Amino acid sequence: MKITKMNKLLKYIFTILVLYLHTSSAFSQSPDSKEESGFMKSIKMSREQSYITALGGLGNIEPLLFEGAIVPYYMLHFNRTRWGIDLSPKIIIRMYNERSSPIRTPSYMPKATFYYNTSSRKKKSLAPLFLFFSWGHHSNGQSDGFYMPDGTTINTKSGDFSTNMIEIGSLVAKTEHVKPYNLLLHKLSFEYHYKQNVELAGKYGNFRINSEVNSILYPSKFPGAGKFFKKQIRSVSAQLRMQWIAGNMLNTSACDWKRMTTSFRVSVHPVALDEFTFFAQYYNGQDYYNISFEKTLYVLRFGITADLSGKIRSNDK
Repeated sequence: MKITKMNKLLKYIFTILVLYLHTSSAFSQSPDSKEESGFMKSIKMSREQSYITALGGLGNIEPLLFEGAIVPYYMLHFNRTRWGIDLSPKIIIRMYNERSSPIRTPSYMPKATFYYNTSSRKKKSLAPLFLFFSWGHHSNGQSDGFYMPDGTTINTKSGDFSTNMIEIGSLVAKTEHVKPYNLLLHKLSFEYHYKQNVELAGKYGNFRINSEVNSILYPSKFPGAGKFFKKQIRSVSAQLRMQWIAGNMLNTSACDWKRMTTSFRVSVHPVALDEFTFFAQYYNGQDYYNISFEKTLYVLRFGITADLSGKIRSNDK
């Protein structure tokens, strides 16, 4: 039984790695045009990343063998234009550390984002402003009843979950002349879930305010970094995400701290690795895994994630 469980685990991890490597190499090539590079750097830095965790982590998450996200991107952008469209068929899965290692109710989260660069090409800006509009969907592919037979307990194993959302916001990105950080980003957006399961009404929290800050530090450019870090560490990135959930929410008052979601992640990219970085992340807030939304999740976890800094080349100017 243990050998079978290990084989299943290795099979799923291998599948995620192969899918990520294929999509990243096929659709994430750096543009050749210097004029286009600033646009692409900013968009790439704002993207979510594929990742795999080692087990579930420390906190109140269920015992897991791993959680994995497959987040490939397909970019439509023409040279010498200010706009672009990003498409992503995002999927998140959790493999539970139980008999037969089940994967229940994966999160299917396709998303399309339209970007527009407001900065003029004639007047170069160190921090160009991008506006964006997104449409997204989140479901779990299940068809059973939302509630258990008692009519009050949510069916988190096979209950139907579906919601659609739109998001509008701005993105400010510094991609040049900001040594040693070299890449800085701030993202602010407003999100509205406009169509969903009838049972989600008054429970999910349909209005959300999102804020995100990203930075990448290159030790080779940092005067105070020791020889070890300059030789062994390619980059260190940090990401802080915060979200306030407004609207009616299950078992939550208007000013309840359960409405606040915080995620802080630090990633280290060793020189010896090309495609992946090691990360540590603390998450506290509404569980993002589809029908598990009623749970307030807090977890410290570790894993590997798709390399962000390798795809966004630093400036050596």
